[in-house]
Amino acid sequence: MRFLEADTLSNQNIATELLAGTYTADAAREVFVRVFLAQIAGAGAYESTMMVQRRGAGTVYRHVPAGGGYVFVPSGTTSACMTTEVVPMATTDVMTVYVKGLAADTTTPDIVIEFWEDETVQAGAGAVSETITINDGVLPLDGVEVWVTTDTGGSNIVASGETDTAGHVTFMLDAGSYWVWKQLSGYTFTNPQLLTVT
Repeated sequence: MRFLEADTLSNQNIATELLAGTYTADAAREVFVRVFLAQIAGAGAYESTMMVQRRGAGTVYRHVPAGGGYVFVPSGTTSACMTTEVVPMATTDVMTVYVKGLAADTTTPDIVIEFWEDETVQAGAGAVSETITINDGVLPLDGVEVWVTTDTGGSNIVASGETDTAGHVTFMLDAGSYWVWKQLSGYTFTNPQLLTVT
């Protein structure tokens, strides 16, 4: 994993949902967030929510994490940490992180939002080198964001990357069946497409 950036706020009102951090992807990345809360009231459920805006424009989508974005803080505890699941981001996607506490959390909470890249899935961890080539029918396409999943729903990403100037991206995958997803502004791709690695 690799640290990307952090946003820090002091003495905030988190009794209602507060925008606490923003990250704009400068490349295709697998991003997760660590939320640190200090000087909180405790004795209740605290929530962190991620929103993703594709390409930094248009609709803002609320990310619904698999296990929920809550942590219960017992009475007498004044600090907490939440770590999100990994979210795939395309170049120029914008992620915003919101925090919500309890009715008593109106003046003292301090917040640190850390954005991290999960590099373990970038090239894949398999034994077979598999090169994918993408073109527009004639010319190779540079900068296509490509990710590989084990499911047709696209939730279990095992490798991701971008094509080079020759339209190539190479992953390390184990033998088996995968699904390939592609994205590039101005182009429409058939997603997902079956990939068989032998």
